Amino acid sequence: MHKPNQIPNIAENYSARIMLTIENGKVTSERMIGDGEILATLDTFIELAQRAGWHVTPNHGEVTQSHATAEEVAHVA
Repeated sequence: MHKPNQIPNIAENYSARIMLTIENGKVTSERMIGDGEILATLDTFIELAQRAGWHVTPNHGEVTQSHATAEEVAHVA
């Protein structure tokens, strides 16, 4: 019997960061997350870039397709 919070058939000293896709209760894909790798939404990535001093603006043709409003785009630019 496995311990609480432990996945069966995995050694107790095993450590990994794994991104899983689960559909209908079954794992359909998996991907190891590398050291120093960050998973984030596009909004979070843009916010991090802006905090680092980058100016992030969409291409003019993509502004209307973006979820950002014209005011948000003007504020970022």
